[in-house]
Amino acid sequence: MDLHIGKPFFITLACLFQSLLSLGLINGFSVMYAELISVFSTSRLISAFIQGIFNFVALGAGLLWTWPIRHLGLGLSMSCGAVLSCVGFAASSLARNSETIIFSTGLVSGIGLSIGYMAPFAVVGSLYKIDAGLPIALLTVAGSLGHMVLSQVYGGLLNYYHWSGTFIILAGIALQGLPCGLFIHYSKELLMNGEESEVKVKVHKRLNKDPVIWLYLTIIVLIETTATFEIWFLVDQMTSRGYTKNFATSLLSVLGFANLVGRIIGIMVKMRKHSFPAVYYMFYVCPILAVGHALFILLQTLHNWMYAACTVYGVAFGLINVFLPVIMYDLVDNDMFQQAVLQQNLALGTGTLISNFVGGSLRDSYGEYDIAYELGIVVSVLVTFGFIIIVYVLRKRDKERRCFITYDSQCAQYKSFD
Repeated sequence: MDLHIGKPFFITLACLFQSLLSLGLINGFSVMYAELISVFSTSRLISAFIQGIFNFVALGAGLLWTWPIRHLGLGLSMSCGAVLSCVGFAASSLARNSETIIFSTGLVSGIGLSIGYMAPFAVVGSLYKIDAGLPIALLTVAGSLGHMVLSQVYGGLLNYYHWSGTFIILAGIALQGLPCGLFIHYSKELLMNGEESEVKVKVHKRLNKDPVIWLYLTIIVLIETTATFEIWFLVDQMTSRGYTKNFATSLLSVLGFANLVGRIIGIMVKMRKHSFPAVYYMFYVCPILAVGHALFILLQTLHNWMYAACTVYGVAFGLINVFLPVIMYDLVDNDMFQQAVLQQNLALGTGTLISNFVGGSLRDSYGEYDIAYELGIVVSVLVTFGFIIIVYVLRKRDKERRCFITYDSQCAQYKSFD
């Protein structure tokens, strides 16, 4: 096998595994949310704060790795992140209060996982220079698989090793990202087609001034704020209504599996419509997500029918998670994509932090999560109009460029949206 044919495949495989680990550990932490309430006798708002800080830092703190990436490269930064998240989880096993969990898991492990979540997208974007849309979508599928698998791992570990032992084993799981980073580091000559050995973070002022990008980032914050209510609070919602923790965890796994199915469907759609802009699909996916929110309200007392609610919601959420990074890739030039990923991850982290605060506050105030799901219905409909505005503006730009500007590689800021 030729080296330059084989290595890109294994680099992609390492990125897929890293995405599985990172998103699995991040999303699976919702199982710990209900456990921490009883262990430390905290309010749901405080427990949600722990989960929110962890999610926010893990998804949005990739910007903190700018200096290490410049000096060490993406691969070694990923390895350092794996060690850091391992240390944070291990320290959490010794915690005697919620403040220690906030620092060790929320901040230390969160910062470590943030590079593991961000770096695979940057590596794949550099590896496939012509069209990285499909590999990027595959990364989201790996993350969904991690959500499905590690949710069960969290539940099983809590049953057998309780919360302290669970944190110790999570430390070992997080450390599995170390060899992925090392492999990418020693394959770094392929990431920029041999031109530059290190992938550097560049700041593009044009990207920061684009109103379409800011509208899109706002939409991401709104979606992440409301679309994740079910993921973060499903276990607590079910146990509060008298269901067993095993049943609640099984629902979370079904949701994760449906999430995976949705992402696979998104991959198949992307393969069939390779050059079709992904933003158009959001016209259909967001209303389906609104239906998923409604089913959680209507079916929560019907036991087995909750599997149907988790399926509808999970498929819609999976489709959204496939198309969000692909849309960002469609919106920017290749050399801007790494900065765009950092901004997108910061928006995702901000949304998850707000989501945990809003959900926990509503549960403490009203005794249920129904109002949060109703908010999700409203936002799902509103962001659909936001995507319509984005398409309108981009089509108008394409038309103006074709009328007044000679198309070449220097003046083309956006890919075609016809």
